[in-house]
Amino acid sequence: MVTGAAGFLGSYIIRSLLESGREVVAYDLAQLGVERRFVIGRGFSDIAVEWGSVDDRARLFDVVKKHGVREIVHCATI
Repeated sequence: MVTGAAGFLGSYIIRSLLESGREVVAYDLAQLGVERRFVIGRGFSDIAVEWGSVDDRARLFDVVKKHGVREIVHCATI
């Protein structure tokens, strides 16, 4: 899972993870705009997108549980 997925760094990390064959869950308060979808590329349709704040622990843990997340790359700010 990549928190802050809609940001500059988050979108490039997602692309790198997809290129290495990883499954990705994108987590952010903002939607992944056109410019981020362009950075992510063809694999965009393969990612799960969840909206929420890293401040909302209950929501964050629900998403982790729902997708069976084992690793988190934290790029979000508060």
